[in-house]
Amino acid sequence: MAMNVKLFGGINVVEQPEATSLPQEAATAWDSVNLSELVGANYKVISYIGNQIVQGVNHFFLVQQTIVLAEPVRHIAVITINEFAGTYSVTNIERLY
Repeated sequence: MAMNVKLFGGINVVEQPEATSLPQEAATAWDSVNLSELVGANYKVISYIGNQIVQGVNHFFLVQQTIVLAEPVRHIAVITINEFAGTYSVTNIERLY
């Protein structure tokens, strides 16, 4: 059964058949921002949360954030990637815990 849930702000929750796969639009957004090139933090997708139609499309990812220190520090965070006119950019990283 397909899930069709809207959260605050018009965020559309997307049902994922497998935790290891992302919808094509989400995978393109994630790959386009090159988060692997950031110095000092690494991000691993746990799940794609959904999207929001704004000026372009915001894609929301639940991630494991690892802060690179002598002893790595790990957090769970939500990353927002905006796609507008074929350009992708990270607009927010919010640490949950």
